[in-house]
Amino acid sequence: MAGLTAAGLRAQDAQVTHDTGPFREIKVFDGISLNLIRSDRNQAVVRGENTRQVAVVNNDGILKVRMEITKIFSGYRTFVDLYYTDPLLIIDVNEDARIESRDVIRQDVLEVKAQEGGEIVLEAEVTQFLVKAVTGGIITASGKSKNQDVQINTGGIYQGRDFATGFCTVNVNAGSTAEIHASDYVKATVKAGGKVFVYGDPDKMEEKTVFGGTIKRM
Repeated sequence: MAGLTAAGLRAQDAQVTHDTGPFREIKVFDGISLNLIRSDRNQAVVRGENTRQVAVVNNDGILKVRMEITKIFSGYRTFVDLYYTDPLLIIDVNEDARIESRDVIRQDVLEVKAQEGGEIVLEAEVTQFLVKAVTGGIITASGKSKNQDVQINTGGIYQGRDFATGFCTVNVNAGSTAEIHASDYVKATVKAGGKVFVYGDPDKMEEKTVFGGTIKRM
């Protein structure tokens, strides 16, 4: 594993540019706000506060963006524009960070994960969409896919009423909430106070609730 050094610095706005090399997975931490931008180059442009204390590390195609140890959890006024060339297989947000995509993500498979209060907002057109949110993570998606698998736990939230799918499986536990949209088939399992709201009037639904879970057609 090797840290990437700043390739350029503009003193006027304290903007720092990192050449990242190619990557297929992105992980963001420490309250940093990151914009995904499809491009012909792989580069992270850092602006806002503490720009020189942002660590951008590419480990075998897994790109991690976080504050250096002396500034841990202090990225709330730090912003990153991340330019990338290859389809991203996994988008992963942690520790109150935020990831947003300026472009519609078009590819076959996409997995999004949010935990520890992190947030993801994106629009995607894919064949298979995998969603995981735990420990207060929030994922908001619009777009469409043929298949969708949703797993929400320990206070996670999935806002997917504007993400149209044909087939959807959803598991929600421990006070978490999921909004899903499906036209053909839904298999929903809800436990321990979890809530699932189903949009799209699917042709068939299989429902299982345990310990106070709620499933509601909208």
